Amino acid sequence: MKRIVLFIILLASASLLMGCAEEEFVGNGAHFQTESFDNFLWHKHVPDTIKAIIGTDFAESEGLTKPLVLQLCDEEANAIPVQVAQLFVNGVPTSDNTISIAPATKVKETEIWIVLDDSQIHEDRTFTWNLKVADNPGLVRINEMEPSTIALVPETTFHWQNEHTSNSLEVAFWSILLALLAALILIVIISRLNNPAFQVKRLVLNDGTIQKTVVLKGVSKVVCSDKKMSQSFIKQVLQRKNSFIQHDFFSDGEVVITPKSRIMTDSGRRNGGRISAKNYEVTNTAIASGESSEIKNITTNQIITITIN
Repeated sequence: MKRIVLFIILLASASLLMGCAEEEFVGNGAHFQTESFDNFLWHKHVPDTIKAIIGTDFAESEGLTKPLVLQLCDEEANAIPVQVAQLFVNGVPTSDNTISIAPATKVKETEIWIVLDDSQIHEDRTFTWNLKVADNPGLVRINEMEPSTIALVPETTFHWQNEHTSNSLEVAFWSILLALLAALILIVIISRLNNPAFQVKRLVLNDGTIQKTVVLKGVSKVVCSDKKMSQSFIKQVLQRKNSFIQHDFFSDGEVVITPKSRIMTDSGRRNGGRISAKNYEVTNTAIASGESSEIKNITTNQIITITIN
């Protein structure tokens, strides 16, 4: 009686996990677990691969001239297409996921790899695959069963669970980026707290002939100088906007006006500004809303008036 006994020997656990096991007979099928992730930058996903050995024990089969052809299939004996997974036999890829075993060669072991297609790795998946007889050269018994009575070859089951995880480089990248963004936001908040904006509407500079008005909404500092000045975008973000007044009067250095809150006046406390002018004479360094202060250039004896309202 021409017969064959097929069985699975567990060769190695999933290649992605890089764990190898000694050869072990698996009577109820082989169990594999793998992990996959999406590609990110240079950290690329390695194809999920499981490895096993199909053990073969032919008996009284010398008269067979054609090979036994087995095909990878699911639990309902439907063939697994290469678009889902590809079967490698002894390291060689197959085009139709079949294994040819020639009885005359008395092959005892056939190493197979099953490589999961990338289209299957983007979510958690569980597969149960088997082998079925695609072409029988005349064997009467396969694993002590008649081929005509079985859809799947007994004891040739693969249980494969693939877990989709996050790319560790991507997690680290976004974690660092979010941490840097949070730190930047914190720096901006602290810097802006140290550079408050004016709580009054405008500042008016009058030299007797020319009057200049500066709108103070969102402004944290007014700088008066005889030179043209500007502020970088980064400083605007960190320290709020600065306004600049260019006038020949300020030839002895800069005059800086900054916000000042709760200035005591005859009518109560009001918001306003503080004048810093080292090389000038100032009648009132703290100006409440609706008040004015005179600044005298000691060198030229010119006087200019600043009003906040």
